[in-house]
Amino acid sequence: MRDLLNPLNEPEPEINVPVLTPKPVKKMERVKQYAADKIATARKYAKYKFNKLINWLLEYIPPKPKVIDKAFEHVKKSIIDLFPKKEEPFTVKETESALNKFTTQYTIAGRDNFDADSFMDRSRPLVIKLLENNHEIKFKMVLHCIMEKTNIKTGEVESHLQAFHSEIGINLESTYTDEIYSEMMKTILERPATFQKSGSNWIFNSVVSFDIHTVKYKPLKVSSYIPLHKALKGKKAIEVLRA
Repeated sequence: MRDLLNPLNEPEPEINVPVLTPKPVKKMERVKQYAADKIATARKYAKYKFNKLINWLLEYIPPKPKVIDKAFEHVKKSIIDLFPKKEEPFTVKETESALNKFTTQYTIAGRDNFDADSFMDRSRPLVIKLLENNHEIKFKMVLHCIMEKTNIKTGEVESHLQAFHSEIGINLESTYTDEIYSEMMKTILERPATFQKSGSNWIFNSVVSFDIHTVKYKPLKVSSYIPLHKALKGKKAIEVLRA
């Protein structure tokens, strides 16, 4: 029987193939480092959000529910009605004058929570009294209002001071002051409505002031006497009456 060869007893073979040594790839190292940094950043952010949520839960105090008692609200309203807030009365003041008061401006200050109609209605007694104390004048009323409109695209609110004028009126001894005030009030109130319907999208906000401008007015009176010429007077056919 043939002897089997024992490989351990054989001499070491000579291998002329170079031995490969593994080396790190620089590009892969950069990718690994970038990924590690991103993971660390994500962990820090998650930890921050988690801590913020925990702090909010610890500090949050829910509001106490409001218990609505209809009986209590009714009593409260009744007490408030017994002691209403005193509203500051409307007043008219002389604000400007010129030429030794030949021309004068009177003003009623504006108020909140009044539309143009109700404001002029509340001002009626003051203006009528002013006219009754100042005859032989021409006058005009001007209502100054804040108008607003909203820009649909930006949502910004634009404000504008707008003046609405009446026609010029004459106040004499025989003038019905209440009637002429009603006519001027109607004219003024028609102007904001026309202004709003013109497509400008302006809406009424508040009254700033209500001005009454007056100018002294002396109508001509038949009180002069011009004597006739001697030639006409001698004919005794024309007579001039003395006023």
